[in-house]
This record gives sequence, structure tokens and C-alpha cells, in this order.
Amino acid sequence: MAQRPSSTLSTALLAFGLSCCAETPRDTPPDVVLIVMDTTRQDRIAPFNDSLDGSPFFDRLAAGAVIYDNAWTASSWTAPSSATIHTGLHPKRHGVLECLWAQAAAGPKDGDIQEILAQVDLVAMPDSIQTLGEHLQSAGYRGIGVAANPNICKELGFSRGFESFTHENDTSCERLIAQFQKAKSEGDPTQPVFAFFHLNDPHAPYQRHESHCTHTNTGPESGAGPECTTQCWYQSEIEFVGAQLEQLFDEMDWWKSAIIVLVSDHGEEFGDHGQNGHKFTLRPELCRTPLMISAPGLPPSRALTPAHQVDILPTILGLLGLPQPAALDGMDLLAVTNAAERADRPILSHRSESLGAKGPKELWSLLIGDWRLTEELPAGTLELYDLASDPNEHRDLAALHTERVASMYEHLAQLKTSLTPLPRNQVQVDLTYRLNMELRRLGYAGSDDE
Repeated sequence: MAQRPSSTLSTALLAFGLSCCAETPRDTPPDVVLIVMDTTRQDRIAPFNDSLDGSPFFDRLAAGAVIYDNAWTASSWTAPSSATIHTGLHPKRHGVLECLWAQAAAGPKDGDIQEILAQVDLVAMPDSIQTLGEHLQSAGYRGIGVAANPNICKELGFSRGFESFTHENDTSCERLIAQFQKAKSEGDPTQPVFAFFHLNDPHAPYQRHESHCTHTNTGPESGAGPECTTQCWYQSEIEFVGAQLEQLFDEMDWWKSAIIVLVSDHGEEFGDHGQNGHKFTLRPELCRTPLMISAPGLPPSRALTPAHQVDILPTILGLLGLPQPAALDGMDLLAVTNAAERADRPILSHRSESLGAKGPKELWSLLIGDWRLTEELPAGTLELYDLASDPNEHRDLAALHTERVASMYEHLAQLKTSLTPLPRNQVQVDLTYRLNMELRRLGYAGSDDE
């Protein structure tokens, strides 16, 4: 078990005063704000896409942040990726490999569905390691978390380390922000806050926000005209989230006083490779993530250094000068002194599904430099892409670069072997029929071939 740091509020304050930001020591450590935007593609956030008009919140955040253009997710599903953000571990290490519904549906098949759903065995984040919330709690932070995705629940361990954790399935970010403000007002105003937001608005089914859409019709489902597409509804959800966050940041005075991390759990496909949603694939539209990090005294910049969700926990701890845990797969991105040495850092993504007519299956991807290899099991198929010339992966070059495929395949095999799983945290919970229906409505009902 990783040793829990003995840091107190005063030592965290001292550490922050001596951190890489090199500011005059503060009366208290800064608030830490972690925003996870569910189902948000990197290319739908203005600072990552010059063709977008931009929105005040994302532009303002980018103006004072380190922007990671080459950042990737651990998975294309919410639960595995989010557990990676909160632990700094790859999914094969922390054990949360599938979403809540898939874990439940993989259980017993005999009996009435409501009886089956009454007792479900799930794998939660390991008890043997500290989550990000617990690290910051040990350093004297008040954790206030709000989440709207069914997977971001206390049963899987996401509430650990939080003084207040509000989980309401598929609730608007407007309501979640109000819940955060209420919880914050009820605590010690002098204590630094770890604010965690998992915002589900960009997840299907999308809602059109008229004030964030230039079209006058009501969308393709109404038959009122072809202009406003499903993607337009999706984009309006993202801009609506930005507008709500901008108002909150103004009220909290976080723009220059807080450590801010914005990331997504995964993206969304709109026919890019023949599908919609986030099904069984690790394509770039699902695995590239918007990642921006802002902190007092941290100069804004753009970074091409490969980054990953495993890096979020160690980077936040590094900004605060807190000890890094022994069990860790990521790195402190801001401690990189020579970006060229990290240009070929291996970046892993993984997707596992135990359901389906053809049995269990999984996907692995390995990115090294500009080259990305994808392996599908048990089929054993390999695909290779050159992201420098083909960033969206439309030309499989495996047949033309057999030596590179062999080399990367060997490297991937070594990395998979090195991912020693931590002891699994098996928990039994009641999964109600109502929650099951909600998971189905959000598209989590089993694998894509069922």
C-alpha cells in the first residue's frame, strides 16, 4: 500500500511557495479546480481548433494556461478514463476496465432482472492507493465534488476524500454548479478547496441551447430544416458549459488564483469512421483530449510533449509540492525540463468489453512519436497510422511498414506485461432498475454488436 503523505496545511503552503511557480508564498494554498467535460472532443474546444469562433471561457482559460495539443485518454469509456484521472494509473492497474452497466450486465444471467440488479459485484478503484481527493484531503483541502455521469459514483470510489460529493445522473451543469456553491458556502471559507466537476452536458442525448446556436430551426429531429445538425446541438452543449463555468470562475475569482485543470474523459464520433457515439474503438476523435493547465505564476504556453490522463494527478501534486505516490504510471508534466527527450514517450490507451455475442474483446493502442499502433484482441489484428500525415487515422500503413509494426508490437507487449494489477477492490452494490434504465438511455447498454 502506498504510504499516505503526512503533509498538513502548513507544509502544503510552504511547498507551494517553493514550487515551480516561484511566487511569493501565499497565506493559504490555492484552490484546485478539476473540470472533466464528459464526451468532449479535443477539436470542439476553440483553443485546439482555429476554425471555431471560440467562446469566452475556453479562450480566457487558454490565455493563461499551458495547452497540451498532444494529450490522450486512457480509454474511450467514462469509468476507466476517470479512474485513471483520479489515480494516476492505467486501467489495467486500477482495475476499472468497464462502465457501470457493463460490469453489472456481465453478472449472473439467471432470474428476474430486478433481482439480478439488486446485488451486483463491481470493481472499484483500489483501496490500496490514494485517490486525488484523498491526497488533497491529507494536505488540508476541503473536497467538494459534483458529477452527473452515472459512472462517477461513490460505489466506484469517486467520492473518496471529499467533504461533499453530489452525484445526480445526467443533471445540467447549471444545477451542479449551484450544488457546488451551496456546499462551499456551508464550510470554512479560509480553507482551500478542491473543486471537482464532472459535467455530462455534452453526452448524448444532446439538448440544443438556443443562445449558443446561430440557427433558428429546432434541429433535424423536428423536420424543421437541415441547417441545425446533431453536431450543432452537441457544440451548443459545450458552449453552454463554458458560459456556466465562466460565471462561476468570475464569482470564485479563480482565473489567476487557482490551479485549474480542464480535460475530457473521452471524445465522441460523428461518422468519422462509420459510427456515432463512443463505441468499441480507440480512434483519435475519441482518444485525443483537450488538456489545459493553469496555475498562479505558471507562464502560458503550448506544449507538443505527449501528455496523458495518468499525468493529471502527479502534475497537480507537483504544483503543490506534495509527495508523489509510489504507485504511479504518470509524470509531472511541468517538471519536464527537456521536451525533446519526452517526444517519443509511449502513450497507451485501452478499451475492454466483456459482453457481446462473440465474447470478450479488447483494444490497445500505442503512440510513439507520430506513429500509432492499434491491436484488437482476440482477433489479433494490427493497424498502423502516421499521425503526422494522417492525424485522423484513415490510411492503415501496417502492410507497408512491417518492421515498424513488429517493433511497436514488441514494445506494446512489454508495456502490457509491466502493468501489474493492484489488488482488486471488489464491492457489492444495489443497482436499481431505474438506474439501469438511465444507463440504457445514455447509451451504456452493453456492447455495440448486441
